[in-house]
Amino acid sequence: MRNFYTADMFRYFKPERLPIWVEYVEKGTHDERLFHNHEFSEIVIILQGSATHIIGEESCKVSAGDILVLHPGVSHAYDQTGDMEMVNIVYDPLTLSLPVLDGYALPMFHKFFPIDGSVPMPSHCAPVMHLNEADMVRVYEIIKNLMDELMGLKPGNFFLSMALFMEIIVYLARHEAIMTPEHQYRFVIGDVIAFMNRNLKRNIGIPELVTASKMSKRNLFRKFKLATGNTPVEYLLQLRLRKAAEMLLATNLTLGEVAMECGFCDSNYLCRMFREHMNTTPGNFRKAK
Repeated sequence: MRNFYTADMFRYFKPERLPIWVEYVEKGTHDERLFHNHEFSEIVIILQGSATHIIGEESCKVSAGDILVLHPGVSHAYDQTGDMEMVNIVYDPLTLSLPVLDGYALPMFHKFFPIDGSVPMPSHCAPVMHLNEADMVRVYEIIKNLMDELMGLKPGNFFLSMALFMEIIVYLARHEAIMTPEHQYRFVIGDVIAFMNRNLKRNIGIPELVTASKMSKRNLFRKFKLATGNTPVEYLLQLRLRKAAEMLLATNLTLGEVAMECGFCDSNYLCRMFREHMNTTPGNFRKAK
């Protein structure tokens, strides 16, 4: 019977942090034929050497420059890993609050973030793409910056970590970019998001968002969901929680003051939303800084 384990999210994602992590695997340290699956998605970049990647009964050789994309439910392993050096970018596409905008204009983007929100299982073990040496150097520079930011607690940590993660995704996805007019409407959603950011402190009604979008309510909800993965109301709440998290780490304001600055009616509502969406309390989050 072959070895097997499941890697759960708590191995990488802490309740008070973003659902993104980077795991560097040194040469000669990866277990051979240790089959596993995981509850998160994973972008694997082979930095040096080679190995055999196995999914089910299929196997294929992977080497420096190869990129693999794996989603939850896939059981896989590596063999002949002696000289393989790799880095894994792990993330949860179902909970990550990603501003998609025109991302789906890039065919490879579908591999990282399926358009319907589901997480498909790949049908084969082969790499989805290959980077040349210059591209590898550039991508790894961004990854190292992301690693440093994810392990730090500086103000704006969430914001910069998300920006670096998005830069990596776009850099990879642009290798097969096709510009199509049908995706240009996604930029309109940026006007709505900008309006939300400017008015986080006060109560924002749906009619105001409709006016800012210059679309009908039905079109706004449909296109906003397609572009961001969330409804406008859900996205607004995530913006407020993100702002509250930053203020808790960067200021000495009371919970009531933070709640008012971020558009929550009072500290009790802020605490309830924090527990529901971030699995911790504002107080515990602040103590962890």
